Amino acid sequence: MSKQRAQRRAGRQAREEKDRARASRGRARRSRRQRLVSPLRSLRHKTSRLTSRRRGNSLLEAQRRRQNGVLLCVLLALHVVLWLMTDSWWWRMSALAMTVLLWPLLVTLVFDRRRS
Repeated sequence: MSKQRAQRRAGRQAREEKDRARASRGRARRSRRQRLVSPLRSLRHKTSRLTSRRRGNSLLEAQRRRQNGVLLCVLLALHVVLWLMTDSWWWRMSALAMTVLLWPLLVTLVFDRRRS
């Protein structure tokens, strides 16, 4: 009986030692990661205060976002049609490049933002 208890105790102690070693490795890994990441986090927080990416609440901004979304959806639909109807990569890429280059002109012509 005492031999069995000694074996169980030895097995339990071995498991506990293994668990302690695993926990120690995890703590070491977390501390190494913290040492490496903390300067980057502080840098990110410093730069995020300089350039805020919060959306404003103005009606003009909401209108422009809505107009840009509508124009993007229409152009995306036209590009999908073009991609389905033609196999020429030249036409596909040139249409994409022209859309990107002419975006400001399209916005001005379609929505006439000059009066805004």
